[in-house]
Amino acid sequence: MTNVFKRLINKLLDAIYPKRVKCIICGGELNTDERNAICPHCYERLPFISDKACIRCDMPLAEDDYSQTCFNCKRHNYLYTAVRSVFRYEGNIRACIYKFKYKHQEFLGEYFSEFLVRRFARLDWNIDYVLPVPLHTARLKSRGYNQSYVMAKPFCDKLGLEILDNVTRIKDTPSQTNLGHKERAENVKDAFEIADKSMVKGKNILIIDDVYTTGATIESLTELMLNCGANAVYGLTLAHAIMDKDL
Repeated sequence: MTNVFKRLINKLLDAIYPKRVKCIICGGELNTDERNAICPHCYERLPFISDKACIRCDMPLAEDDYSQTCFNCKRHNYLYTAVRSVFRYEGNIRACIYKFKYKHQEFLGEYFSEFLVRRFARLDWNIDYVLPVPLHTARLKSRGYNQSYVMAKPFCDKLGLEILDNVTRIKDTPSQTNLGHKERAENVKDAFEIADKSMVKGKNILIIDDVYTTGATIESLTELMLNCGANAVYGLTLAHAIMDKDL
């Protein structure tokens, strides 16, 4: 490889993975030759979800819980086929996602997409379209980017999948941070619409989002997709919140 070609490749990589000299978690120095955002020390402590999780929504289960389904999925008959996540939504990952969404750390989308690709590779889902959860135009204007899309786009590029880009959020829903299951479901009810229903007829759809909490957002999109004739709908999220039984 010539030096000129190496420089061109490095410039391209810099555009995709901006060099960050400090770990976004601990602030420690990073090897500038690596295209990472988290140092090896912090990476080893990331809260990956183990195999001890709900077979439907992937919520982590307690070690002494010998059931296969979480209390949330037992109470609610979800329309989606299954959801899988990479991390428990806690600690350092929770802080990273906050920076990603609210501190203009858009470059993390490419980095996080690698985790989604690796999680998806362990599944046997046959997917026709990938649907990043849409943001309302007002929220998109305020934030500057859709965090779900900036993870989904490189995810699709790496796997040769196609983004379903004709779904929009027509309801500017308030923050769901402090809402329970019922309130979240009402908050996103009829919040989305699709321009061409025929595109999803008979298709398998994969919804990508940053965090799964009660499943209300994914369920709302699932209902829309199924009403348009989709065959099945799946979800893939970066993190999964540990739900309180009272929510």
